[in-house]
Amino acid sequence: MRREVANIQKCLAAGFSEVVSIVLDRRTMGRIKDAVAVQITSDDAERVEILTPETLFEFLEQLGVDAPTAKIVRGYKVRVKYRHVPDAPARTRTITQTIAGALKRLPSQ
Repeated sequence: MRREVANIQKCLAAGFSEVVSIVLDRRTMGRIKDAVAVQITSDDAERVEILTPETLFEFLEQLGVDAPTAKIVRGYKVRVKYRHVPDAPARTRTITQTIAGALKRLPSQ
């Protein structure tokens, strides 16, 4: 659990507004949630979500995109355009393929 909590802390320190950790089973989810509650401040813990692959899609559907039109990065004005992807099955398929690829790279337990 140390590695997972350390990665969550690293993401929080980098300034991410939401940090999502995906676990394969509910028992591991409980252990990570307990470790996060102990090792991370309550303000930061509110920005952390521990999800299973099944609940990830529900979480992503609830997210809204608050995209800035322009911001300053290292002195340069950067404009970002986001386009809405109306095809939910294509988005779900892409996310599923990404998760499956990541799971294949996990060491055997």
